[in-house]
Amino acid sequence: MEELLSSDPPGQWVEKVRALAYSNRFVRLWRDPPLMVYLGDHGDYLLVDGHYCSCPGFTMRTSRRGVAGCTHVYAVRIALREGRFRDLSGSLGPGDVAAIVWEVLTGGLAVIVRRMLALEDHVGDDHYGGEDG
Repeated sequence: MEELLSSDPPGQWVEKVRALAYSNRFVRLWRDPPLMVYLGDHGDYLLVDGHYCSCPGFTMRTSRRGVAGCTHVYAVRIALREGRFRDLSGSLGPGDVAAIVWEVLTGGLAVIVRRMLALEDHVGDDHYGGEDG
């Protein structure tokens, strides 16, 4: 199992994974373990520690094809490694995170996250949190 978790994405996914990783759509909610939200065009997904995603494709691909996740899982690993995400973890308490997780898993949208990001007035690259940001 460990080799699956550290594996590279399937060849046909490489371009899409890189595009997702640099899309500015990953938001960190919690630092340890990393709890992230992917803000999608048609719904949002919860990602846990770069090993789980709440998107429908994750379960299908991991159970049927032996692939270590979905494109979001591979992309969030790159985003975490390279600090290419927005970071709300310093602004959220456990109750806030629980509310966001509930929103994503039951309604498919991280309304609280989207509202918080809309209120931010940061422009340019300083909106990336990274490990030191």
